[in-house]
Amino acid sequence: AFEELRADPDQGGFLIEDLEWFGLNSFGDSAIVLRARIKTQPGKQWGVGRAYNLLLKKIFDDRGIEIPFPHQTIY
Repeated sequence: AFEELRADPDQGGFLIEDLEWFGLNSFGDSAIVLRARIKTQPGKQWGVGRAYNLLLKKIFDDRGIEIPFPHQTIY
């Protein structure tokens, strides 16, 4: 996904360095938390972050990866 972000004409120019991968942070009830860092130009981190999350979501959808969420049945 990072290569696609770098190639994005709207966001790629704001990237300063390559993605830094720190690894698996934790397992949750409905999540696997991974830690990474993308360095951007000042003030551009929010837009770049949203664009990266969108790319990840598209990749997950293409590969059939679903993110479960807890269900609660109330009687």
